[in-house]
Amino acid sequence: MAWQLIEFEVDERLSEAVTLALIDGGAADVLVKKDGLLCVCWHCADEEHAIAATRDALDILLHTRVLDELPEFSIVSKRINTLRLRRVLDRVLLYGLGIIGTFFVLLFLLTVQFNHDDHRGMRKAFESTLKGNLYEIRNAITVFYDDTGVYPSKLTDLVEESDDPARRMPATYRGPYLATQGGVGNSGIPCNPFVDDNDKKIDDHWHYDSKTGKVWSAAEGVTLDGIKYSEL
Repeated sequence: MAWQLIEFEVDERLSEAVTLALIDGGAADVLVKKDGLLCVCWHCADEEHAIAATRDALDILLHTRVLDELPEFSIVSKRINTLRLRRVLDRVLLYGLGIIGTFFVLLFLLTVQFNHDDHRGMRKAFESTLKGNLYEIRNAITVFYDDTGVYPSKLTDLVEESDDPARRMPATYRGPYLATQGGVGNSGIPCNPFVDDNDKKIDDHWHYDSKTGKVWSAAEGVTLDGIKYSEL
């Protein structure tokens, strides 16, 4: 086995793609010179094997139409001396470190993108929960009004038990209209997902107007679509 050097010219814009294809194809090193001139080092029996290996490595670029045709190859020398071999191996090491550095940069970028997508997914889930909980409360208010002809004076009126003798509800009240447990401070009123679970006050989660029966989010912010939470 000997070291073979092959030179050929490619468009400078394609030198990176050609270099990667050659390295993937088993080349020991690829030196990019001026004006798109590439020098490829192979460890093989003779120059014919080196040219064949170069052609095989570039075939994939032909199939993917990166290259329109194979370039003309020329043999630099059949063998290289120890000093040149050392320089080539130094280049291999440097190129390898470059690949490793590129890999970690790509890994970092992918991690950032994954975290961004993951955060966006969580936002979507929270927004869906906010809309669902608002619908649940508003529906309960509507049913309360249909039964009694008035709006609840406060949101906790929606979870009063019908058979509670201490309740001060109209005679036509048929609640509770929401679950009597869980939610904000275990009151039965659904939580606002954009408010800290430790906030036990309903007013920290929802704003409510007893005159109009309207309820909206107490949390500030906007959805991914640019709509304020308070306007949902």
